[in-house]
Amino acid sequence: MLASSGFYGDIVALNKNLKVKMELYRYQHSKEMSCPAAAQMLSTVLYGKRFFPYYSFNILGGVDAEGTGFFPDYFDLPVLFFFC
Repeated sequence: MLASSGFYGDIVALNKNLKVKMELYRYQHSKEMSCPAAAQMLSTVLYGKRFFPYYSFNILGGVDAEGTGFFPDYFDLPVLFFFC
């Protein structure tokens, strides 16, 4: 689950971008993306837009297939807190 706040247009663009990347991952690997992989993908997408960043603040959490909770303890802090 991804919770976002900030500029609505950037949030929609980020969600579309992530959805496409997750569908591509599902097609290429024939399985759902794990929570750590989704966290890494989010970090990579946000870092890739560092010069014209998404004006969105994101929290990612989830439950793995084993039923264990996942809340990443690492984020790309310069990107996520760029506008603070």
